[in-house]
Amino acid sequence: MPKRKSSDLAQFQNWLIEEYCLSKRTATVYASYVRKMLTKLSNVTTDQLDLILAQEWAAQSRDMYYVAWNRFVEYMKKSKRVLLASPSFKSGTRESRKKYYVPSCVLDDLIFLLKEAKLKTSLIPFLKWENFKRIPNSSWEMSDPHESGLFYRVPIEPIVNIYEWGANGMPTAKSPLLPIKPMSFEAIPINPLRRVLRAHKQNRSRS
Repeated sequence: MPKRKSSDLAQFQNWLIEEYCLSKRTATVYASYVRKMLTKLSNVTTDQLDLILAQEWAAQSRDMYYVAWNRFVEYMKKSKRVLLASPSFKSGTRESRKKYYVPSCVLDDLIFLLKEAKLKTSLIPFLKWENFKRIPNSSWEMSDPHESGLFYRVPIEPIVNIYEWGANGMPTAKSPLLPIKPMSFEAIPINPLRRVLRAHKQNRSRS
């Protein structure tokens, strides 16, 4: 009997959902990153991991590959009592701990967007301008970056405001919704994004 899609890492996906409260779609994406890395590894060693992650195919999503693999290492250790190697460049010691500056007004717009469209924060690093489509009414349509055929109705104003900061109001198809800095094509990774949002909400509650 043919193996169902993603069944090889189904337990890992379930663990991500339970341990990190990820959505099913995001857990599937993490598993796809791990699966791709496994297909490219001849041996699971730090040198091999460093080698494949330095290659061009991983360039645009390198931080997400690091995050996904390190979650897989954690899963194997806790659930299977199997120790796997990690890359020497650890996301947790570079990009996920790096501080990013996002203006308060942009964070307010992002929080409003998340609330109004009922979006999970974990989607934000994957959203690009090409995911948004103008429709003839008071809102826009946003395609889910992971699940084909799934769309959200989203308010126009916060998206325009966010891209005004991140892309100088002139985004191209691959412009991320929330870049690491204005005019960058690299999105803020999920862990630092959550920290930025959490700190902003705490500051708002104090004021």
